[in-house]
Amino acid sequence: LNAQFENKFNSFIVVVVFERVGLSMSEKEISFKVGTTVNDHWTVMQKIGEGSFGSVYRVKDECDRQYAMKSSDEKQDVEMLAKEVLVMASYEDSKHGLKLIEYCQQDRFSFIVMTLAGKNLTELRRSMKHRKFTLATTINLGIQMLEALRDLHEIGYVHRDIKGSNYTIGINADDKRNVYLIDFGMARRYKTEKGILIPPRSMAKFRGTIRYASPHCHARKDYGRRDDLYSWLYTLIEFKRGHLIWGDVRNENNVARMKNQKMPSEILGNMPKQFYEIYAKVNAMTFSETPNYAWFISQLENVLKYLKRDQAVPYDWEIQNYSSSEQAAIEDAQNEQITALQKQACIGDKEKP
Repeated sequence: LNAQFENKFNSFIVVVVFERVGLSMSEKEISFKVGTTVNDHWTVMQKIGEGSFGSVYRVKDECDRQYAMKSSDEKQDVEMLAKEVLVMASYEDSKHGLKLIEYCQQDRFSFIVMTLAGKNLTELRRSMKHRKFTLATTINLGIQMLEALRDLHEIGYVHRDIKGSNYTIGINADDKRNVYLIDFGMARRYKTEKGILIPPRSMAKFRGTIRYASPHCHARKDYGRRDDLYSWLYTLIEFKRGHLIWGDVRNENNVARMKNQKMPSEILGNMPKQFYEIYAKVNAMTFSETPNYAWFISQLENVLKYLKRDQAVPYDWEIQNYSSSEQAAIEDAQNEQITALQKQACIGDKEKP
C-alpha cells in the first residue's frame, strides 16, 4: 500500500501499487537485491544498515536523486514501521526531522522512503582517535539533540530510545551540520491530540536500550519526557568521556543499581559543573513535568561561552581534515579550557552539586 499523505497530521490516501519484483524471499526475511526497481521508480543501490527493526537501503529515483528506504517483514516490525510513519508525518516540519517521501505496505511487508542522511553520531564518535568527542562538539551536538527532543515532545510523543545511533547528521552541503532525530518505532503518545496528559500506567514494559534507559524505566514505571532527557544526558556523558561507567555491564539489574546508587561524581566524572546541575534537574523531574528546554540549552551555551566557542565551531570529524599541527593546536587550546572548567566545577569537594 502506497500511502501518500495529503494531510500529514490527519489523514492519508492509500493506493495499491506494490509489485514483488527483484525480492529475495524466505521464511525468515525479505531483502531487496541491488538493482531492484520498487514501485516503478525506486532503484536499490546498496544496503546501508540495520535499524531497530528491518533493513535500510540507499535508493535513487528516475532523476538519480538519492533517498533512504527502510523495510520490514515481521508482523510486529510492520506495525512499528506504520507507527513510525505517523510520527514522521507529524514531525517533518521540525528542522531535525527527515522528510517522509513514500510509505508502502503489503500483507506482512512494508517500507518507507525518506530523506537520505549521513552517519549516526555513535558511528562518528567511534571514528574519533580516542572514541570520544571534545567538549565543544559534545555541547553543540547536545543542543541540537535537545532541540530535536523538544520538537518531538511538542507534537505529543516521547521517543523511548534516545541514544547516539538514533541521531544522524545531514549528508548535503546545506545540512551537513544539522542533526536529525530518527527511528520512531518505539515512540508513544504521552498526551492526546487535544493536549491532555495521558495518566501514567502503574506498570509498563521496558522500552529502549539498557545502557541509556532512565532509572524509572528499569523500575518499569511509565515512560515520560523526563526519561528521554535521562537518555539524552547519558548519551552526552558517553560522547565526552568515551564511555559510561556501566557501559560494559550486561545485567539490567546491575545497571539499574549503578544508576541509582553511584554518586554524580562517579557518573559525570570531570564534566563541567553545568552537567552536574543538569543531572540534578533531570533527577528531580516528575512524570507530568514539562521540561524547561530553554534552561537546559542555556546551561550548555554557558559552557560554550566559557570555552570561547560558538555553534559554528567545526565538529571533531570536520577537524580530522585539518593538518596534524592544526589539530594539535585546537586540542591544546581546548584542553586548557577544559582544565579551567574542571576547577570551576569543584569536583570532589563540598561545593559539588
